[in-house]
Amino acid sequence: MKRSLILILSIVLALSASTLGTLAYLTDEDSAVNTLTVGNVQITVDETAVNTSGEAIQGEPRRQANHYHLIPGVGYTKDPTLTVVKGSSQAYVRMLVKLDKYSCIKRIASLGGDAFALEKLVDNIDSSLWKLQANPTIDEQNDTITFEYRYYQAVDASDQDEDVPLEPLFNQFIIPSTVTSDELQAIDGMQITVYGHAIQAAGFSGESVAWDAFDQETGS
Repeated sequence: MKRSLILILSIVLALSASTLGTLAYLTDEDSAVNTLTVGNVQITVDETAVNTSGEAIQGEPRRQANHYHLIPGVGYTKDPTLTVVKGSSQAYVRMLVKLDKYSCIKRIASLGGDAFALEKLVDNIDSSLWKLQANPTIDEQNDTITFEYRYYQAVDASDQDEDVPLEPLFNQFIIPSTVTSDELQAIDGMQITVYGHAIQAAGFSGESVAWDAFDQETGS
């Protein structure tokens, strides 16, 4: 087999040598031009517009803030939704839920006390879609507790003609009916703040590395 290959190559070289004089001026040139573009990642976070009783306001556009008048045992519509804007590069996304007045919350036995978990307050977190990360972050100086939920996969909207809304993190919150009037008064004015974050997937070996870079870059 090796001998045949050598023979064929010898013939080709010989033919090239014999025709070199007639083909010397038949030349060609080509080039490749690379256009470099910078990707982008854009998201929005909003929720259904509701009145102070937590009832959806028909015809009202989604908004980024609602106010509630709390009554124990009542369910209030709150559906924080992260949307990846069309044209965005493939990205990892997450949502952070921060509650203030944590020192008051953990004194409410029906919310779990020191073992307070967000699921004690909100309904319908789909753990197959939104993955709770480790333990919540407690900031004693600012009296807050923050829960981190990462979407189960990277989201790519680079070829989409429309924005890509993800499933809401949860649908409503309920103050347990067993909360006393004193406990309710203690959390008067409590704020539930939901943050949406996104970081490009390209260039990272996985989401953990990407989020470490995000936190380092932003100081989160």
